[in-house]
Amino acid sequence: MRVLQVNKYYYPKSGSERYFFDVSALLKNHGHEVIPFAMKHKKNVETVYSEYFVENIDYETVIKKSVLKKMFAFFKIIYSFEAEKKIKSLIAREKPDITHVHKFSNTLTPSVLYGIKKFKIPIVQTLHDYRTICPNYNLFDFRKFRICEKCKGHLYFNAVKRRCQKSSMIVGLNVAMESYLCHFMQTYENTIDLFIAPSNFMREKMIEFGVDKKKIVFIPNFINSSNYSPKYCDSNYVLYFGRLEKNKGVQTLIKAMKYVKDCRLYVIGSGDYQIGLDRIIRNSSIKNIKFFGFLKREKLIDLIRNSLFTVLPSEWYENCPMTILESYALGKPVIGANIGGIPELVDQGSTGLLFEPGNVKDLAEKISCLLQDKNLTVEMGKSARKKVEQNYNEEIHYRRLISAYEHII
Repeated sequence: MRVLQVNKYYYPKSGSERYFFDVSALLKNHGHEVIPFAMKHKKNVETVYSEYFVENIDYETVIKKSVLKKMFAFFKIIYSFEAEKKIKSLIAREKPDITHVHKFSNTLTPSVLYGIKKFKIPIVQTLHDYRTICPNYNLFDFRKFRICEKCKGHLYFNAVKRRCQKSSMIVGLNVAMESYLCHFMQTYENTIDLFIAPSNFMREKMIEFGVDKKKIVFIPNFINSSNYSPKYCDSNYVLYFGRLEKNKGVQTLIKAMKYVKDCRLYVIGSGDYQIGLDRIIRNSSIKNIKFFGFLKREKLIDLIRNSLFTVLPSEWYENCPMTILESYALGKPVIGANIGGIPELVDQGSTGLLFEPGNVKDLAEKISCLLQDKNLTVEMGKSARKKVEQNYNEEIHYRRLISAYEHII
C-alpha cells in the first residue's frame, strides 16, 4: 500500500510529530511505502520529497506586519493555493492509495484536502487536537485559565471576541474565518472519510460537537517499549516534561511543591509561559525546583529513567499523551490530572494516581503519598511497563490502523 502522510511539521516538534514519524516507520516496517508532505523548515528531517513541501509562514512574523500585508498573509493561512498545487503534483507522480492526514492548519490549510479529493483518494485523519471544532485547537481559554466550549454550535465569533489565539483580535478573526469557511463549505464532512480519535474522551467530545459517530473511531497512540530500558529506583526527584504553557498546569505543580518535603521537582521543556512560572517561584520562595529547558532526547530519556515518577498536571482536555506512554515504558508511574483522556491511561492505585485538575493541595497529597511509599512506587512502575507492553504496542496499533485504512478504501 502507498500511503501519503500529511503533517504541518517534518521534524519531531511535539508528541503529535513523534506519532507522525513513528507511524510512518511502522508502516514501512510492514512493507508499505510512505510518501510525506509537509512545510519547509530548517529543522526538517531530510527527504527526497522536500521539493514538494510548502513554504513556511511564521505566525509571529505575520503579526508584526502592516495591516494590509497581515490580511494578505492570513488569507494564505486560511487557504493555500501553493499547498493545493504542490500536493496535486506529488499525488500525480506518486499515485498513493490512501492519505493519512495529521496537523495541517495555518500553513498547509484545508486546501490540501481539496487537492487530494480531486484524485478521489480516501482520507483518514488522526485528531491530535480539537482544531476541527475549536478555532484555538484546545477548548481552553488561555486568558482565564479554564476550559472553554463557547464555540459549540459553530459560534466561532467568540474566537474574535475573546481573543483566544495569541491574545490577538486579528489572529482570532483569522482562525474564526477559517472555521466558518470550513463549516459553510462542509469541508471536513465532504473530504475526511474517517477520523481517528486517540482517546475515547476525544471521540465522545467530537460527537457532542456534531461529528457523525459513524465517521470517527478510537485508536490510541502506541509506543515500541523494546526501545526503552526501564529502571525501577528509589530516586530523590520527580519529573515534569513537556511544553510550558498555561493549559499544561505546570503552575499548579509548582505551587504544590511548596508543600512537598525532601524531594525536588525537575521541569524539562520550554514554552510561552516560562516567565510566568519563574515569577510564581520567586513570589512563593520555592527552593526545590530545577528548570532544565529543552533537552536533547538522550538526556531527557536518562532523566525520566532515573526519576521516581512523573507528573502530568494538565488543565485542558489532554488527548492520549505520549508523555504517559513514555513514562510507563521507562518503568515510571504517573500522577495525572483527572481530565480529558488522562484517566483512560492512568489506573488509579495501579499505574499511578489521579488528582483534581488545578487543585494544589490534592496534587501535593498525591505526590507525598508516593514519596512515603517507595515500594508502592516501584510496583506501580512495573505495572505501568506491563500495561504499555500489552495494550499499547506496535502490532496492536498496526492491526487497528490497517483495518481503518481497508475500511475506507
